[in-house]
Amino acid sequence: MSVGDRDVGDSLGSSEEKRLRAEVHGAIQKVTQDVFDSHSFNTAIAELMKLSKNLNGSEVDRKSKVWQHGVISLVQMLAPLAPYTSAEMWRQLEVVHCLSGNVHGQTWPSFDEVHTIGLGMRCSSTLTLTLTLIVGGPSLGGDNGGDTGYGEET
Repeated sequence: MSVGDRDVGDSLGSSEEKRLRAEVHGAIQKVTQDVFDSHSFNTAIAELMKLSKNLNGSEVDRKSKVWQHGVISLVQMLAPLAPYTSAEMWRQLEVVHCLSGNVHGQTWPSFDEVHTIGLGMRCSSTLTLTLTLIVGGPSLGGDNGGDTGYGEET
């Protein structure tokens, strides 16, 4: 996948990068469904706020391709909901990331199919542990044939 004139291809290194990548693609999927399918703009904005918080709280290096892809995708998804704000944010990103054009002329970010299953464990009627499993989508570990999920689509 490429954004603007820049290729977003890079190998995923740390488990934190893998987690952030899954969060970014999960957010893209949720916002896409909220905006285009159910027209639930309030939940789309909530998901964008969650993604922003995850990006800001992440331990991933700000220069990594995963983090940059998350920020660029966030601004692209914000465009139909806050057009003037996203246009200004895009203008700031253009300088740093050598992006071209207007945010409103960009294609909507694509997502990998990410499905999550939430499992809760209760002890004496109190929720003690919640696990979220990512099922499907790209491999987050092991050998995936060198595919990072950020390569050019053919």
